[in-house]
Amino acid sequence: MIEVPAAAQGEVWDAVLGPGVGREQAGFRPVLAFSVDELGLGPGDMVIAVPFTSAREYPLSVTVDPPEGGLEKQSFALVNQISAISRHRLKRFRGIVSEETLRSVHEVLGVLTRVD
Repeated sequence: MIEVPAAAQGEVWDAVLGPGVGREQAGFRPVLAFSVDELGLGPGDMVIAVPFTSAREYPLSVTVDPPEGGLEKQSFALVNQISAISRHRLKRFRGIVSEETLRSVHEVLGVLTRVD
């Protein structure tokens, strides 16, 4: 049986995302585990993840500067591309982001969904 990685909220992992459609992030890239620990550490194999890009900043993205989260270059959390992924996609643990970064992602998600 294949062991499924646990992903606590705030952890950054390299993940293998599926092929993208349109502007979806795809391929091998870092993601931020954003779901509550009951999901990311629980018996299921899912985690809610926010992909990063280092290409450029987008509106409503959250900037993360290295070495935060184990990232090697300035990266941008693409909150508008948040999705549930299988934890089987997680390949390498990088590090943990700050509480401030988690709050910023939460705030942007609230703007995107109009939830206070």
